[in-house]
Amino acid sequence: MRERLAVPGWRVLRGLACAGALSSILVLPAEARAADDFFEASVVGGYRWLGSADIDKNGQNGSVDADSALALGASIGFRTEPDGVVYLWYSRQETTLHLRPDGVAGPHPTRDVTFEYYHFGGYIEGEYGPSTPYLGVSVGLTRMGAADVGSEWRFSTAVELGFKLPVTSFLHLRLLGRAPVTFMTGSTEVYCISPQGCGVSLTAKPIAQIELLGGIGVNF
Repeated sequence: MRERLAVPGWRVLRGLACAGALSSILVLPAEARAADDFFEASVVGGYRWLGSADIDKNGQNGSVDADSALALGASIGFRTEPDGVVYLWYSRQETTLHLRPDGVAGPHPTRDVTFEYYHFGGYIEGEYGPSTPYLGVSVGLTRMGAADVGSEWRFSTAVELGFKLPVTSFLHLRLLGRAPVTFMTGSTEVYCISPQGCGVSLTAKPIAQIELLGGIGVNF
């Protein structure tokens, strides 16, 4: 009788051991499961808000406001530490600027523009259950382009907060929020919106945006 009971008992123990091993793999930190993966790449999409600037247009105060719109991004990174990654970042948004002079009723002049960020940065990872939260900063250039006036390049920086949720040993889901800031003192043509032409000077206040993005990433 004991011998017949021992066989299913061993099967149960063996099944529990396999389940425990599988669950331990699932909750391991991403860097432990991918210790040999030095590179990672991701593609993300989401929404970007803000982008307004206070202006002085030919002596008249007002603002140029940007519509909220879809934003797409991509990054490639290199792991320099078990919990540290340096990366290159690119993102793009097509939106519309609206000139709103103080005390002037609509309709207001508009201009279609493209915002692009070219950044280099790094982030530090933590651990929270199966996910990998991280905090990073980046610096680089913002390109603002419009069909009628061409492109302008300005210095910019960004703070990034996100987390990665592993799907397999090499694939993860990624959610992140970024807050890029573009420094735009001096004259600008892109933010000068008038059919008669104008001289626009921006105040010393930087142009800030917020974007929420989600997508997939791979380790290799």
